[in-house]
Amino acid sequence: MNATVLLFARAAELIGAESVVVHLPAAPHASDVLAAVRALPGGAQIPAVTRVAVNHRFVADDAAVQA
Repeated sequence: MNATVLLFARAAELIGAESVVVHLPAAPHASDVLAAVRALPGGAQIPAVTRVAVNHRFVADDAAVQA
């Protein structure tokens, strides 16, 4: 599935965009979203400690996400 990911602060600077569309596996988790963003050009420099929010709430890496 494809999902639009909004980027903020340093992540947006490194990727060079405020949002990106990434391909995710079936039944993705927050960690899959972060891995997909890190796979983009510039994404490898995103800090190791990075929070993911779903619907305006921070979630754990193992939280399920929906596109």
